[in-house]
Amino acid sequence: MIMEIVSAIIIGLVLLYPFGKLDLSIIVWALGVMIAIAALAISEKVESEIKKRVADIQKVNELVDLYIKVDDDDFNDLRNDAINDIVNRLSELSNKVATVDESTFYLWLQSQFTRCKKNIKAVSTVEETLWYNDPQENNFLAQNIEAAQHGVFVKRFFITTKQRLRSSANRRIIKDHIKNNLHPSIIWWEDIKKDKKLLEVVKDGFVIIDDRIVLSDMSLKGEILGRISKIKAERDNFLSAFTQLERYIMNYRTQSEQERCIEVLRILARDFETEYGSIDKLKQSEDKLDEKGKNDLKDWSELIEEAREYAHTK
Repeated sequence: MIMEIVSAIIIGLVLLYPFGKLDLSIIVWALGVMIAIAALAISEKVESEIKKRVADIQKVNELVDLYIKVDDDDFNDLRNDAINDIVNRLSELSNKVATVDESTFYLWLQSQFTRCKKNIKAVSTVEETLWYNDPQENNFLAQNIEAAQHGVFVKRFFITTKQRLRSSANRRIIKDHIKNNLHPSIIWWEDIKKDKKLLEVVKDGFVIIDDRIVLSDMSLKGEILGRISKIKAERDNFLSAFTQLERYIMNYRTQSEQERCIEVLRILARDFETEYGSIDKLKQSEDKLDEKGKNDLKDWSELIEEAREYAHTK
C-alpha cells in the first residue's frame, strides 16, 4: 500500500512542478489514495480467508491425529463409526443439504433469521399452544417478531382444525401474529386432505428464507428433526406448495388478515349455534351444563369478544 501512495505522490509532483498541471496532480493523488485503499481492503480479505483456511486445516490435522491415537481393538470399531458419520455428514453438506436434530434446528433458524433480508414464508401444522408451552418455539416466535421489526415480510399459514381453534389458547398465536405485524392465514386440515400430493409436502410444516433455502420439519424414529436444503428442485417444490395453499384460504385476495380472522370466528360461532341454538340459551342453562358445556360456553363467549376486538382494530 505504501508503494502505491509514494508512486502517486511522485507522479503528481512531476505533473505539478515541471508542467504546472495542478488538476492532473490532484487527480493522480486521489487515484493513488483510492488504489491504496482498495489494495488494503483486498489484502485484509485475503488475509482473513487465509486465516480461515489455516484454521480448517488445523482442525483436519487434529482429526487425523485423534484417529491415529485411537488404536485399540476395543475402540477401533467405534472410531470407524465416528469417521463414517463425519464423512456422511460432509457428503450431505457438499450436496447442499443437511439433516439436523432439534437443538441444531432452532440454532440454525436463529442464525438464518438474523441474516434474512426480504421475506420468510412458513407453514405451521403443530398444536398452536406449543408456541407458548415449548421454550424453543416461544423463542422462535420472538425471532419472527424481531425479523419483522427489521423489515422482513413474515407470512405464515396455520394449518389447523375448527376444533382446535374453538379454544382461545390456540387462537392466541394468530392474534400475536397480527399484533406484531406478522401475516397469518388459516387453512383447515379437512380441506387440504383432499389434495394428497400437496399434503405430502406441507404436512409437517416448513420455513423458506428469502426464497433461497428451506427448512422442513420431519420425524425420524420418534426424534424431531429438520431437513435444510438449497437443492433447487426441493426449494421450488416447497415454494410451489406455498403458493398452492393460497387457494385454500378464504377470501385471500379480497380481505385483510383481520377480516379473514373475523370470518373464521363466525364459522366457529355457527358451529356452536348448530350444537346449542344460541349463546343466550346456553347461558340460561349454565347451572345445568356438564364440563364440556361449560367449556364450550367459555370458548363461545371468548370468540365473540375476540371478533369485536378485530372489528374495532380494522
